[in-house]
Amino acid sequence: MTSNDRKCLGCKKIFTSKNQIQNYYYGVNIGISKILKCEHCGLSQVNYIPAKKELDTFYQQVKVEDILFGLTPEEIKKWKQPKTEDSVIKFIIKKLKIDKGQKINFLDIGAGNGIILVHANHYTNWKTLGLEPNIQKSKILKKLGINFLQTSLDNYKHSGEKFDIINMSQVLEHLTNPMDALKKINNLLNPSGAVWIDVPNCIDLYFKSRLSDHSPHLTFWESSSLVKIFEKLDYKVISVGSFGTKIKSKIDFKDFIVRESKYYFGWTLKKLGFLSSSVSSVSKENNYSRGRIIDKDQVGIFTQFNIQENNFQYHKLYLLAIKRA
Repeated sequence: MTSNDRKCLGCKKIFTSKNQIQNYYYGVNIGISKILKCEHCGLSQVNYIPAKKELDTFYQQVKVEDILFGLTPEEIKKWKQPKTEDSVIKFIIKKLKIDKGQKINFLDIGAGNGIILVHANHYTNWKTLGLEPNIQKSKILKKLGINFLQTSLDNYKHSGEKFDIINMSQVLEHLTNPMDALKKINNLLNPSGAVWIDVPNCIDLYFKSRLSDHSPHLTFWESSSLVKIFEKLDYKVISVGSFGTKIKSKIDFKDFIVRESKYYFGWTLKKLGFLSSSVSSVSKENNYSRGRIIDKDQVGIFTQFNIQENNFQYHKLYLLAIKRA
């Protein structure tokens, strides 16, 4: 690790020999081999942090599937009219005791394919804005007529506009400085404004049963570490729990052998000079086929999950907090 990488990205304390170590099962191409767990705040992170410029380039250029490919204009219109309300938005409305008809400023950081914004636009009167750095995903958002900026949170130059609700789904784990990101979100919120964060739920069972680590995930959160960082930044935590599919209790023996073999074989090839170390090289690996993804009878239907408050058995860990007035 470099000297910068020796500091925990959460509490900023120095890693010691007491820190627990896991293998990182994706990072051979980008120089990441291990996951360290901070003994002070419980946050886990990779043992090497790629340069910000390299990560920015990765998120702009990484190839993604075009979920709208092959859809007719009429089907895209139908896709923008979801048949059921989004479970996350419903949960936020219930916990914050707000109304869908209220004039609310809603920001989605890492808007992706625009799914939560499509739901918010269809089922509420909220004023919405998305931030999305990826070039291909930005094209999807444009097709959907979504109000967005092609940028990341880190590079977002706001003009003093404040938000009542900020959503950041499956983004925090990718950031080189999660503390700064949450501070910036706090500054973007109106007094008593709310933030919803969800990340992979990295409890012990996650590490035991996973087949791979999604690159380039830099931090690995569990409920205690997520709550600690929010409380440190003077947010008031309203709710924490999990949702999605249930985390497996163990990995199959065959999958275990494949996972471990790939790891050690990959690092052997790396040491012999057959593999490069570049995040940009990873962005070129995803060769998606140019075929229709959404079946005709599935247009406008989105998978929804029950939000499990104070239950941490599922793949997505969430936290809902408000800015202290």
